[in-house]
Amino acid sequence: MALTSVALLGAVGFSALANANTRSDLAVCASNLRQVGRAFHMWASDHGGENPWWVSFSDGGSYIKPGGPQPPGGVFNVPNAGPLSVNLRNNPWLQFAFINQELRTPALLACPAHRLNRRAETFSNEPTNGYFHFEMQNRATSYFIGLHAFSQSPSSMLSGDKSILPDTLNQSCSANVGLASMIELDGSVQGWDDFLHPKAGNILVNDGHVEELSAAGLSAFLSGRGEENGATHFMKPQ
Repeated sequence: MALTSVALLGAVGFSALANANTRSDLAVCASNLRQVGRAFHMWASDHGGENPWWVSFSDGGSYIKPGGPQPPGGVFNVPNAGPLSVNLRNNPWLQFAFINQELRTPALLACPAHRLNRRAETFSNEPTNGYFHFEMQNRATSYFIGLHAFSQSPSSMLSGDKSILPDTLNQSCSANVGLASMIELDGSVQGWDDFLHPKAGNILVNDGHVEELSAAGLSAFLSGRGEENGATHFMKPQ
């Protein structure tokens, strides 16, 4: 009986500790995303109010009009990152690369609940800790990019936890990024997997605030937005 009581108390204690860790991770994650939002807004203020994936490559962004001209040499010239192939533009890490000067540290792109073997510490190509090194990039990124975050839509998703579950993958999108994830905005969404936060996740809204949402909360948040043909598209690091 005594052993059973000790075991029960231990289980309760472990559960409380796990819940405390989850709450702490969610809070730090939300703080990271708010700083990501500020960095995007700073970048946008110098680029007509829009985010990189909606600013033409000729104006310093990553948008390429379907059927339109390509950047010279087929590369984007991103400060600190150097020339990056246009074929990479469907990767979240490349879109985050455009705000590296505003964000200053790639540590803000990693949720504390993301159990990484190595974390990026500098915006560089350093093989040990550089965000632009091929061993890092999406692997060092915990957040997705919301493709319908326009200046005219402050309530759209700008970013959020990569644990969001799409309805389908590899969808075409007017942002012309190639491969996109999609959620049908029909009032019913899958929600989140348990990769980062059990049964919950953070969403960075385009106006800069962050919302912590359950699956039901995410469904309510997205319901009826109809961002593109009744769906929303985003780039999710794999």
